[in-house]
Amino acid sequence: MISFLRRAFAAFVLLVGAMGIAHAQRAGVPLMDFKDIPVSLSSQKAVSAEAVRQAFQASAVAERWDVASLPDGSLQLSTLRNGKHTVVLAVTYDAEKYSVVYERSEQLNYAEAPPPLRAIGPSRTVESSYAMDEAARKQAARFAHLPEAKFSVRHGSAMIHPSYESWIHELLGGVRRRLMLP
Repeated sequence: MISFLRRAFAAFVLLVGAMGIAHAQRAGVPLMDFKDIPVSLSSQKAVSAEAVRQAFQASAVAERWDVASLPDGSLQLSTLRNGKHTVVLAVTYDAEKYSVVYERSEQLNYAEAPPPLRAIGPSRTVESSYAMDEAARKQAARFAHLPEAKFSVRHGSAMIHPSYESWIHELLGGVRRRLMLP
């Protein structure tokens, strides 16, 4: 009897611990790319493609991104946050517009979109699907006031940790501010 109680208690402790870990993880949000952002959004003056590249390089360094220039003239940005979260982006640009597109990540809970509600199985509940929808709404509202927000497009059906989009908006804000300089 005591052995049974010890096993039951151990199972209870493991279950409560697992629930705590699952609760601590933030719900994924739709993965967004930022395409064809007009340079004129940031600068009323004509700028060169070189000036856009320099704005990205300066902003990237300021926001803790590594910059690699690729042979086709595009940039690849990568960052390591908190010693474990890695993001790699592709940046294309010219004198009139620029785009920032997700390439890959590590430790950011990247996943293709969850199954539709009708296909929810034992590992997913209606409540967890609602939480993801609510997280996506909150994320969209959080950045809606930023000029780049209207140029965001879904990256397929992928979901990712909410911090990803925060880091991208910090980067884009730096680019915008640098392009506004005289």
